[in-house]
Amino acid sequence: HVYMGSEHLLLALVSEQGCTAASIFKVCGIKEEAVLYKINALVGRGEPCTVEKEAATPSARRIIERAFVIAAENGVRLAGTEHLLLSLLREEQCTAVRIIGEIGGNLTRLSNACTASAGGDMLAKVVDMILAVRQDAKANKDWATSDKIRDNLTAIGIRVKDRKDGFDWE
Repeated sequence: HVYMGSEHLLLALVSEQGCTAASIFKVCGIKEEAVLYKINALVGRGEPCTVEKEAATPSARRIIERAFVIAAENGVRLAGTEHLLLSLLREEQCTAVRIIGEIGGNLTRLSNACTASAGGDMLAKVVDMILAVRQDAKANKDWATSDKIRDNLTAIGIRVKDRKDGFDWE
């Protein structure tokens, strides 16, 4: 394609292995293959080419600009893929949001996972507090509560690693 639309941003976010947005998509059941199939069905497959910055659609420009605002609001200097994804989800009338909905994506769940990932220091404090409760549950051999906390954190994209002397999370 000779333009860059929201669907191209979506494809980049879902296919960039190891990035926060791709992890959020994975946890929420959004697969790269499904996104690519739907893009090809909606707008066709373009030939690889160089796209200039000016070729971004108004929607794609708004998404990118808003990502920096979201990052700043969360006390983060640089916008990450989680900020781009959250911004994309707020662009309700764009092709990417339509695609997510058509392949069965839950926009609220995606948005919540992004918000949790984009939250900066406040998120770290909240997760540490929740994991302290989990540690107490484990000390009291309340395995059901401990597992539920871990599973709920995993569902929003936070992975807990237990250690002999406590825990780590990412």
